[in-house]
Amino acid sequence: AGDLRLSYRELNQRVERLAAALQTRGIGMESRVALLLPRSGELVLALLAVLRAGGAYLPLDPTWPAGRLQKILADAQPRLLLSESPRADLNGQLCLPLATLQAESNGTAATAVSEIHLNQAAYLLYTSGTSGEPKGVVIEHGQLLNYSAAVSEALELGDCKRFALTSSVAADLGNTALFGALW
Repeated sequence: AGDLRLSYRELNQRVERLAAALQTRGIGMESRVALLLPRSGELVLALLAVLRAGGAYLPLDPTWPAGRLQKILADAQPRLLLSESPRADLNGQLCLPLATLQAESNGTAATAVSEIHLNQAAYLLYTSGTSGEPKGVVIEHGQLLNYSAAVSEALELGDCKRFALTSSVAADLGNTALFGALW
C-alpha cells in the first residue's frame, strides 16, 4: 500500500502488537471497534488487530455524511472509535487516532487471545436498506471463513496474486477483495 510493504511475518508482528494495545484498552471478545479510516495499509492493520484481540470491527467510510456516521455509531455502540487523526467527538464515542494506538503498541508484548468460535461476531456492516435508514448486519467468523474459502476457490486464487482494494470495506465487496488477498 503506497510506501508500506510488509512481509507476512512483519504484518503478523504489527497486528499482534496493535491487538495487545487494544486489549489493554479493554477490547476483548466481540467488543465492537469502529474504524473510521481511509483505504490503506493502516486500515488493514487495524482491522486485523481488532480481530486478533477478539473484537468485531465496524468499518465506516470517512466520506459518509456526519449524520449517517452518528446514526450508525448510536446504533452499534462501539467501545472504541479508531480514526486517522483526532476528530470531533461523534455520539460520545472514545475517538482515538490510530497513530496513538500504534505508538502505545511499540514495545508491547503480544497477548494471547482467547479461542475464537465460529459463531462469534467478526464484523458489522450497515446498509441503507429500503427505508434509507442504516441497518446493521453482524457477520460471524464462520460466515467469513466459508465466504473467503468460496471466493478463493471460485477465483482460483494462488500465490503471488495482487488485489486492489477499490471498494470500501464498509461494503461486502471491500471485504471480498481484502480477505481474498489474505487467504
